[in-house]
Amino acid sequence: MFKYFYLLVLFLFLETGLGISVVQAQTTTPNQLPNLVVWLRADSVVKDLSNHVSSWVNCVGDSNFNQINPAKQPLWVDNIWNGKPVVRFNGTSSFLSAGDNYDVGVNSRTVFLVAKVNNNSAYTIYAKSNASGGNDRFGFQNDGNSSGLYSFYVVTSTNYSLLYLNRSPTTANIWGDVADRNSQQIRIYQNGALSASMAGPASGYSFDNPFRFLLGAYNGPGDTSTTRYLNGDIAEMIIYSNTLPDSSRNQIEKYLRFKYAPQINLGPDIVQNYGFCPVKLRAG
Repeated sequence: MFKYFYLLVLFLFLETGLGISVVQAQTTTPNQLPNLVVWLRADSVVKDLSNHVSSWVNCVGDSNFNQINPAKQPLWVDNIWNGKPVVRFNGTSSFLSAGDNYDVGVNSRTVFLVAKVNNNSAYTIYAKSNASGGNDRFGFQNDGNSSGLYSFYVVTSTNYSLLYLNRSPTTANIWGDVADRNSQQIRIYQNGALSASMAGPASGYSFDNPFRFLLGAYNGPGDTSTTRYLNGDIAEMIIYSNTLPDSSRNQIEKYLRFKYAPQINLGPDIVQNYGFCPVKLRAG
């Protein structure tokens, strides 16, 4: 008696750009690594019956991202990527604020985002900054110029780092935004691949500003108004107060790919004791 075992290894590339989802026996979750300061998941929000989000709960237990004005609340939308929800920003008025929290200080920083942008005009994914300027500002945005999405760390008006991607993708992506204070470098990763890098702020300098930390918008002059609204979705945001080593960064990226990219289902096992398998296998 002979048994034939067929092993299919499928690599599924998503049109969304989220990469490859390969089933793993175990993945590392963000709270299994040290120095986690923010963990926002779209399945952990406070919303009304119309799915307007008044608070995005930080699963670490620190300050949440809130919006008390119903007219400016983003929407919670279910079943978007691999059955998972997102928080949707309308591009005209909606945003969330954590207040004056989560300054970088003298630390390094690693930020992960699962996000989709629907337009190429000026928008902000996150920022603790101000349109009228000021020191110690940082964020991840597109200010409307041709260089597209960029990460920025501004010490002063004459001492700053602007890391441009030279494009503004409108598909869903897993972003990694890293400020490595030890190597004095900032880096952007897109779906696990290094997309851009440049010299960053010096080690020892403390980033500490009084501005609000916003999701989906940028502080206007005086930190009382908002501009550069995001038209798009955010499913998850993870922030560590250190530079993750490549092995740990890869673990978190794998966690996000496994969670948001459709997993492969080969169906039930078929055992043929003798002869040919009755099912024709098609690779395409």
